[in-house]
Amino acid sequence: MNTVENICYEYAEVVIFSQDVSFNGDPVLIIADVESKYVKELSKFLSNHNYKVSQRKKINEKFSLIRFELVHSSKYDKFFKNKNKDIGE
Repeated sequence: MNTVENICYEYAEVVIFSQDVSFNGDPVLIIADVESKYVKELSKFLSNHNYKVSQRKKINEKFSLIRFELVHSSKYDKFFKNKNKDIGE
């Protein structure tokens, strides 16, 4: 388990990580059931790791369901994506 996943489990009751990962192993998509008072902290941490909030649904007064997406892939991801384009994939 990587740092991003560990921190998500510190803040959220339930976390779902996509099976698609970046070159360094970070999940491309994270969905977390977070207590509303921790949303700002978790969002700030994940933004430092190139994630952005793509969707937020307030479940009740205490909890929100947050969807984070990885927005800046590493230079290695970009290299392999372009390499695959060159060979027709």
